[in-house]
Amino acid sequence: MPSVIIGALQSLGAHLCFLDSDDVMKPERVRVQLAASLRFPNAMIGSRVERVPADSTSRYTHWINGVTQRELVTHRFRDVSLIAPTWFMPRRVFASTGGFSPELAEDLLLLHAHITAFAHQHGHDGAQAWSIARRAFRPLDHSTSALSVVGHTDADPRDRSTTAEARISAGMPTAEQLVLPTSEVALYRCPEVLMMYRFREASGSFRVSRAYLREMRTALLVDQVLTKWPDRFGIWSAGKNGRQFFQALPAHLQARVRAFYDVDAKKLGKEYRHHDPVTRHVLRSIPILPIEGLVPPFVTCLALDRTEGVFEATLAHMAVDLVEGRDYVIFN
Repeated sequence: MPSVIIGALQSLGAHLCFLDSDDVMKPERVRVQLAASLRFPNAMIGSRVERVPADSTSRYTHWINGVTQRELVTHRFRDVSLIAPTWFMPRRVFASTGGFSPELAEDLLLLHAHITAFAHQHGHDGAQAWSIARRAFRPLDHSTSALSVVGHTDADPRDRSTTAEARISAGMPTAEQLVLPTSEVALYRCPEVLMMYRFREASGSFRVSRAYLREMRTALLVDQVLTKWPDRFGIWSAGKNGRQFFQALPAHLQARVRAFYDVDAKKLGKEYRHHDPVTRHVLRSIPILPIEGLVPPFVTCLALDRTEGVFEATLAHMAVDLVEGRDYVIFN
């Protein structure tokens, strides 16, 4: 049994503060996170981190430090959006999840168990507590390049500290405001860097295969979102990630996939043929359509921060007046 499970079971305090053996927390961590926990009494609390060495897992570090408060909830199907070494929470919040699972990726399972328990109690997953800037849904204009959506700016489109003009043109909120009582917040990340988060290749998280995590994340997405979508849905990406996601879906949801959507001209107009893994018979042929035809609901299977901001800008341009988590989900 992992030591974190033993520690959680044997501890007696009203709040739990998690710390991995190879990480170092700042002296002010408990004070800052306790204050946040008292403000958001039903939330799991985290913080930003300093990665050591600084150049290790740069994309991942950029993501966990850069997601907005709302995205802590809506991006939970990508990975653990509020990382476990920074967790701080009331014992009753921890108890409401059922505690750590003995399965692999226990942090991912606990975070989702918390969101599920929170949604059961409050009627929403916590993302609704934060307001965001929205516009009307607008399909991508074929004559408009994705880069022009971002607007001309010298700022790096992957950087969340870009200018307000660039953020507005990319459809990103310049700020978030709490629109529900503080008790309606499920996840909260303190803006301070409160943890020195050490990278080790021997870490337990690297012993879990990507295939196992993909199947687990797919099952969580199916349970929490896809089964609630009343109609067919699309998959953005006819590449490897999109196909693997489709293959991980149960058969009744595979049948509800409307089409794959992509920007690669070499794929457009073709079909993805899904074969029986044993007989190799074609079970279904699914069209690959231009991204201009994409309508909600849909799942995006393109990785963030891999296209110099083009994918993010295209998504922001199209997914206007849509609610992430309800109308579309970012999976990769």
